[in-house]
Formats: sequence, C-alpha cells, structure tokens
Amino acid sequence: MPYARSLQVLIAACLASASPIALAETPADPAPAPSQSEEASGPRLGIQGESLTPEQADARGTITRRGVIVGKVLAGSAAARAGLAAGDVLIAIDQAPIGDTSDLAWEVGQLEPGQKVALQFVRNGVTTVRIATLERAAAQKP
Repeated sequence: MPYARSLQVLIAACLASASPIALAETPADPAPAPSQSEEASGPRLGIQGESLTPEQADARGTITRRGVIVGKVLAGSAAARAGLAAGDVLIAIDQAPIGDTSDLAWEVGQLEPGQKVALQFVRNGVTTVRIATLERAAAQKP
C-alpha cells in the first residue's frame, strides 16, 4: 500500500502486531492489537522522518535525490547513539539503498534487535557511515 512522501515514520518494527514498523498513519486493514502481555520483538532505529523530494533536494543544494530526511532522533535510541541528527538524509542501511520511507521501513523490518548495521547518511554535503546497534521495539499498549 503506497504512502504519501511526507508520511512521518517512527522506525519501530512491531512484529508482534504483524506490522513491520509503527507508522503515523494506520493502514485501512489494521492487524489486531497485541495483548498487554505480548511484547514486540522487532527492531527499532529510533527516528522520525520523511521521504526526500526533488524540491527539498534542490533547496538543500544536495546531489542526493533520494533518501529519508531525519526530522527527529529519539533520545537514547540506536540512531542517537550512532550520531544521527535532525536534518541528516539517510541514504542506505547496510549498503541497501534507502529511496524513501517505504524502503526504510522495509529494510529495518528485515533486521533483528541487537543487530549492528551501517547507516549511510548525508550531512552538510558530506556522506558519512556510522554503525548502530538496533534496539528492541517497545511493546504497544492497547
């Protein structure tokens, strides 16, 4: 199901609810909510972001045309420990290209909590790679 480019994404794979990530928008056919005793077992990176548009790329003066603009890094998260900051453009995870929020959700959903991943991002025109150790997503409360 396609999502708008400006979809705000909280990267927190919630496999207990059969959803690869927790989205700010609920799909038309949501999975049943997990019970309080169920714990999410999916990975979490800990960012909120949106897909980079060509207009945003032009405004930033960057040659990067695809990726996810980091809007917020959750305090204490894997992304925070790896040094990601608001305004960074995430372009790859473990060399898998990240073109938009759907790619990011898919890639994170394929990983495991505790797994170390290489995050490639652009900050102020400079491409950087940092290693992050994914954390376990918090259980959702019904």
